[in-house]
Amino acid sequence: EAWVKPTTTMSQWQTIVAKGNQITNSSGYGMYESGSNTIDFRLREGGVNFLARTVVANINEWTHLAFTVTLVNGIQYLTPYRNGVAGVPTYGIPFNPSTASSLIIGNTQNFFGGQIDDVRIYNYARSPGQILEDMRGSSNTTGAISAIAGSGAGTQPASALGYWQFDEGYDTTANN
Repeated sequence: EAWVKPTTTMSQWQTIVAKGNQITNSSGYGMYESGSNTIDFRLREGGVNFLARTVVANINEWTHLAFTVTLVNGIQYLTPYRNGVAGVPTYGIPFNPSTASSLIIGNTQNFFGGQIDDVRIYNYARSPGQILEDMRGSSNTTGAISAIAGSGAGTQPASALGYWQFDEGYDTTANN
């Protein structure tokens, strides 16, 4: 999950958060701005895409985005969330996320046109209530600021595997 504030509408995809090499058809997952303020939540397994979409907020507005992958009766569902509201789930391919690849925030080939904040990666599917708790516990009018991983998420069974607050200010490297 992440907070994003697009500052421009792009005609091509831009990485918000990704793991795995989407270009070489390897396994991976990611959240991308794919043009016209549309966000793609994508899983990729052996060259096959598994995709769900939601519309991001207006230019220059902070929006909380998240997606979950759940297994129900042997079928995997990818559910997108925008500002805590679930979108239409998509079902599809079995997915085993790679742990060997680097996590990329903001860039693979095309930089994200805007700001990204409060990125969290979990190793379980968050419930709608937990997603709302993270969103409410870490947002304010200037973006997403939170003191500790998982703050606002009192019902979560475990803290985030990765949590990037980006509280350093402006620079090219995130130290958290």
